[in-house]
Amino acid sequence: MRIKTFDTGTQFADWRHRNCERCALRWRDNRYFCLIERALDEAYIGDGYVDDDIAARMGYSDTEYTWDCPERITR
Repeated sequence: MRIKTFDTGTQFADWRHRNCERCALRWRDNRYFCLIERALDEAYIGDGYVDDDIAARMGYSDTEYTWDCPERITR
């Protein structure tokens, strides 16, 4: 199953800012270190959907605007 985790590009950007940009596993040196970030980027340039396992790993909530990623390692 696939899930659309964000309704708008703004929600996507806010979630990335709260989580990916503050994470030690963020995109750097021209490569991905996190499968969640990679899947979200692919969804952003694609159809907006991620696999349900990615949504579960990112702690997807359909009731919150943005939330903490359980896999974030604060840098």
